[in-house]
Amino acid sequence: MDMTVFILLLLFEIVYLRVARRRALLSIPGQRSSHSSPTVVGGGIVFVAAAVGAFIVTDASWPLMMAGLAIVAAVSFIDDLRPTPVSLRLLVQIVAVALMIADTGFTSSAPPLALVLIAFVALGMLNACNFMDGINGMAALYTLAVALPLAVAFGAAPVPAVWLRFTIMAALIFGFFNFRRHALCFAGDVGSISSGFILIFLLLNLIASTGEVWYAIFMIVYAVDAGLTVLHRLLLRRNIFRGHRMHLYQLLCNEAGLDHRVVALAYALLQLAISAAALLLPGGQMLFAACVATLLCATYIALVRRLFPLQQEAV
Repeated sequence: MDMTVFILLLLFEIVYLRVARRRALLSIPGQRSSHSSPTVVGGGIVFVAAAVGAFIVTDASWPLMMAGLAIVAAVSFIDDLRPTPVSLRLLVQIVAVALMIADTGFTSSAPPLALVLIAFVALGMLNACNFMDGINGMAALYTLAVALPLAVAFGAAPVPAVWLRFTIMAALIFGFFNFRRHALCFAGDVGSISSGFILIFLLLNLIASTGEVWYAIFMIVYAVDAGLTVLHRLLLRRNIFRGHRMHLYQLLCNEAGLDHRVVALAYALLQLAISAAALLLPGGQMLFAACVATLLCATYIALVRRLFPLQQEAV
């Protein structure tokens, strides 16, 4: 069955790319872009197709999560075609995250204040995932880097296993067209938001079912980058809802001049190494997570202090 699904997803992606080129669904380079030529946008819609497939194969598992994914993907795709108000996107994301959390099991075990905190963190990470599309290969490789440890942690659990296999297939297919010096397509909001939504849901589902908060380490590399970037922008009194190129991986590509693929691969391999170490530890994962977070924060601060002035000089 998996080979059939892979072929269907590949054909879906090829058809979408052809239609998108004919309809001129292109990302035009701008001041905040990390690319230099018009490129097909929305190639990450294959993640939505994979989710629909997983939903069907698992007999409509997690209907609330799927409803949340459907509305957030639809609004994100519309935003790829023409800008939509930030207020509308944020409202839809709040509803989608609420539906997501309702399907994790937290609603029956966590107190209201904890639910609000979980929703806030999930919403923040969802928006952070949106920026992955700015670097070739980042969305595909980091999706794989999170999905593979999740697959190990879930083990043979049938429903998560199907969702993870289909998501991994989508990442491989999208990566084939995107993980290049000159990408053939970008994920678009529909791809980066959808893949992030799926991963965040599965991670929350794992934490809710096991009670082990340390599993959050499976996304710690991107979480530290995203969280400190928001803090940096707040300190500079900049609008955190506006597009920018201040994530560390963007600075590494645009200011340090590193190849997109090298940076994306470095992020993915670092995340995989951290997750593998956590899974292999006999205990003490929370202490390990704290040490890793501290080291990542220190590295982020040191590199941004060096690279951010270069961005200011280029403006």
